[in-house]
Amino acid sequence: NTPLLEVRDLRKTYDEMEVVRGINFTVNEGESVGIVGESGCGKSTTARIIAGLEPPTEGEILFRGEPYRLRPGRGRSRINMVFQDPVASFDGRMTVFESLYEALSHTESISKKDALEPVKRMLKTVELPEVYTDRLVSRLSGGECQRVGIARALLTKPELLICDEATSALDVSVQAQIIHLLHQLKEELNLTYLFISHDLGLVAGMCSRVLVMYQGQLVEQGSVRSVLDNPAKPYTKILRASADAFTIDENGRTSSLPDAVTEQMKNEF
Repeated sequence: NTPLLEVRDLRKTYDEMEVVRGINFTVNEGESVGIVGESGCGKSTTARIIAGLEPPTEGEILFRGEPYRLRPGRGRSRINMVFQDPVASFDGRMTVFESLYEALSHTESISKKDALEPVKRMLKTVELPEVYTDRLVSRLSGGECQRVGIARALLTKPELLICDEATSALDVSVQAQIIHLLHQLKEELNLTYLFISHDLGLVAGMCSRVLVMYQGQLVEQGSVRSVLDNPAKPYTKILRASADAFTIDENGRTSSLPDAVTEQMKNEF
């Protein structure tokens, strides 16, 4: 029953400003857990610390019950990340193959010649034709570039994939395609997701459990249905009221909250 991921009393301070303030949560294997909150609440900082991209000021990250640290040299990256801005996360002067080979070479010792087939297979997995191997990343659309970003993360064979606002920079129609792809990959590759977003609708459709973050703290957490259908905290009520829709059910979002309810929640807050 050991969680796949456990975050213990995580804190992060920049220039004497505490942006993550002693948060605790777990993610079980096979789950999709969302972290929601307004911009600046600390959710992306939390994601970057968990992914090992920056150190915590205090606290501990456990993976399968053991302290998680990125190890130098080659080896499987058990946690990896898909970033908000797919274009900015790549060197646009590199081809798709060069970008993916760079990630693969950090995982295993492999020549460029031998890496070609694994890269082509991964492109197929994210529903891109193999001819994309020779294209410059700078020539891709946002949606294509995010598919390459997902491929890059998956080449390291992670058990936990963190998606940090992975669709927010994309057009609505492209967002839907990427979400559909992430659903497919979860089933095919037995992935566990930590899904960072300000969009409650996306989290409702993607996750089974949600954590609500406000000013560096977790203020509420539970199943998506319990938290978003019956929010207990004033901030969660306002966050929910600002969304486009909601009754959460098997068919997705349905109707907007009346303006009177929104005003009532704002007054309560």
